[in-house]
Amino acid sequence: MDDDQPKVVDHSQHHYHHHHHYYHHDQPGCHGSVNIQPKPKIYRVHCKVDSSYALADHEGTVILAPIDPTDPRQGWVRDDSLSIHIKDENGFPSFFLINKGSGRALKHPSGAGQRVELMRYDRGALLDGSMLWTAAGEEEYKAVRLQNNVRLNMDAFGCVKESGGVHGGTIIGVWEWNGGDNQRWKFVPY
Repeated sequence: MDDDQPKVVDHSQHHYHHHHHYYHHDQPGCHGSVNIQPKPKIYRVHCKVDSSYALADHEGTVILAPIDPTDPRQGWVRDDSLSIHIKDENGFPSFFLINKGSGRALKHPSGAGQRVELMRYDRGALLDGSMLWTAAGEEEYKAVRLQNNVRLNMDAFGCVKESGGVHGGTIIGVWEWNGGDNQRWKFVPY
């Protein structure tokens, strides 16, 4: 399939709980006219390699940048609105990560070794599964994984302590799980 064409979500890969899922995110709930969902929370996302850097949208590229409390591009809205409906194959709930400054959501690429992308986020649009992520792990730093392929994890490319660690502008992509600190992420209230 051409990467420029819209992708079709294969609903057979998702773990649903007896619901039909051809709906818009902003439709009313099925038990009345009010859809009661928690307000999305805003986080700063840190990599375990060096918590003085945060995930950021830098002119359309997802990077690690030195923490700047005044930079809205380092804030990420974690939208868990579909978490009870869509889970990964291990049962972890899905979420969207939307940049507070740009309004674009993290989109996973098609394979390992590729950069995480940013995509216009329209809460009223039909679900695009390529923007769904899950977080796994019992510790405060978690593996952030593709919802539809838990073998691929968000990765700060080349950021291992043995090779100098993090630097401003470190590119974020996906890679097979290797247990490194460059694949462990912490969500801290913004």
